[in-house]
Amino acid sequence: MNCLIINNPVSGHSKTDEEIKDIINLLKKKYETVDIVSTSETLNAEEISKDNLGKYDAYIVLGGDGTFSETVRSIAGKENRPLIGYVPSGTVNDIALSNGIPFNYKKAVNVILTGKPLTRSSMFLNGVPVGFLISAGICTSISYTTNQNIKRKIGKLAYYFDIVFRDKGRRGELLEVTFGDETRSGRFLFAAALNNVSVGGLRVMNKKVQNEEQFYLILVRRSKGPLGFFAAFFAMARAILKRVDRFGDETPHILMKKVDAVTFKCLSNTTWNTDGEKGPTGGSIDVTYKRGQFELIVPESQFNV
Repeated sequence: MNCLIINNPVSGHSKTDEEIKDIINLLKKKYETVDIVSTSETLNAEEISKDNLGKYDAYIVLGGDGTFSETVRSIAGKENRPLIGYVPSGTVNDIALSNGIPFNYKKAVNVILTGKPLTRSSMFLNGVPVGFLISAGICTSISYTTNQNIKRKIGKLAYYFDIVFRDKGRRGELLEVTFGDETRSGRFLFAAALNNVSVGGLRVMNKKVQNEEQFYLILVRRSKGPLGFFAAFFAMARAILKRVDRFGDETPHILMKKVDAVTFKCLSNTTWNTDGEKGPTGGSIDVTYKRGQFELIVPESQFNV
């Protein structure tokens, strides 16, 4: 068997040359050939993944959630897709948190050596596969606008600084949201389609959702007036602490509902975040869901539902 390491050398906690050599030597316990390609300003993980499709038994993603999502984008649903192993080296690593993959690189590689492939689903944005999160509003742009060097030095604290001093999402986004035979319109502090246990390093669900046929829609309505932001923000915080999948009825500020498709019509110049990366701006976006899109190597404990 052979594998390709897709390495992001500027991820939040990128690995040193010595650590990468160690990872390669450990992987050689399972794979006869271990190749490595690094992303750059002109070559992203999606292009590397697409160019090497059908050549390897496994892709080993060495990066953060954005690198992981780019890798999945080019192989989702393909017949000759490789397995994916993940050695997290991003700032937050929500994919790892949601799938029981350790942050320690030696332990993460051991999961690749001893774990089992778990079939994962994907959400699709206008027909293009994404991983686990499509969002707009507060806290959604910081993953790609926060200075990369600062992130590498102080980690998630860099995000908190930007939320307090730079986040424009506090104004809310003007949206018309349609799901099933229902529509919600207004200014939303936060809007998201979610298929993951962890978001922004916070556990927002109790149960495993990766193999279900639906995802969650989250809408946080921003009230008018000077206190509108605070009312909506604290309502969102309470709902997240309670967990998305345990949330009850719709409230004046919060809607959380399991859906199988949703359309967001942007009534302002809304920019969407897709798995920590900058997505489309404005217009209308359709979010759908498909099962069986890729296989991720996870610890055996993840099968004990």
